[in-house]
Amino acid sequence: MRRDTVFHINSKAYIIGQKTWSRRILNFTQNFFSDGGLYLDKERSTQSGLEIVAQGEDIIDTAGESS
Repeated sequence: MRRDTVFHINSKAYIIGQKTWSRRILNFTQNFFSDGGLYLDKERSTQSGLEIVAQGEDIIDTAGESS
């Protein structure tokens, strides 16, 4: 019998293997190659994050520094 792997983040449980989780990246750096720093403004990045949640994404990766 297989045991599920469960990750708890805040109040949400992510059970690995039961569904495909979707993730979107919201980057806050000036030199990010795909958005050119569009989300440096606090209000704009907050609004974008709320839109991502409303669209049903499971995970938001808040990338803070390009490498």
